[in-house]
Amino acid sequence: MRSLLLVVILVCYNLSASAEQNFSVGNNATIVAIASKQEITRINFGGQKVAALHYIGNEFHYDIKESDVYLKILAQEKPINFFVRTENGRTYKFILEVKDIPATQIFVGKEHLKKQSFGRARSKKVSLFKQNISQLVRVLKSEESHLGFALNRQDKKSKTGNVSMHKVLIGKGKGLIGEKIILQNNSEEQLRINSYDFAEPGFAAIYLAKNNLSPHERTILIRIKRGM
Repeated sequence: MRSLLLVVILVCYNLSASAEQNFSVGNNATIVAIASKQEITRINFGGQKVAALHYIGNEFHYDIKESDVYLKILAQEKPINFFVRTENGRTYKFILEVKDIPATQIFVGKEHLKKQSFGRARSKKVSLFKQNISQLVRVLKSEESHLGFALNRQDKKSKTGNVSMHKVLIGKGKGLIGEKIILQNNSEEQLRINSYDFAEPGFAAIYLAKNNLSPHERTILIRIKRGM
C-alpha cells in the first residue's frame, strides 16, 4: 500500500492545451500546466482567496483578484515556476509550460471541482484513470508483463547535479506511457531528493520510491503521461 500512496497525481482531468485545465489537489501540491504565450492565463482557486504569489525573475506580470490570478507572460520560451499562497494557508507550486495557444484557464482546488457538474460518468472516468496509473506503476516496478501493458527495455543515461538518471524501461497501455528511471546519488553525502524536482509538463503522475539517499545509493523514479 505504501507504493500507491507515493503516487502523486498531477493531472487528473484535461490535458488539452486549448481547454480548461482542472486540478483536484491538496496543500503543498505541484501543478504542471500550460500557460498562453501571447494572451491572458487565468488561475482560479475555487473560492480560496489568494494571499500572495512568490517568484524570482521577470518572466510575467500578474494581477490578484480575490480567488483569481491573471498572468501575462513576457518574452519566455522555457517553463515558468512560482508559488501561490491562499488565505486559508494552502500553498501550491506551479510549473507552467508556455505555448502559443489562446487565453486559457486553470482551475485549482477541491472546492472548485465540487461545484462543477461533472456527472457520474466523468467521476468514473477519473477513477479509472487513477487506477490505470497505479497499475502501470506496479507493472514498471515489478518489470513483469501484464495484460493490457507492453514493456520495452531502455538504456538512456543523463545527469542532473549529483544525481545520475538511467532510464531502463518504458511501459505502454490503457492510454498511458510510463518510464522507469534509476536514480543514484553520486556524492559522498546524504542527499534528499523530491519527486517534484523531476516533474515536467505533460506528465500525469510521478512515483519516487525513496527520498533520502545515502552516498552512491540508488532508488526508483517512475513518470507517467497520457499516450496512445
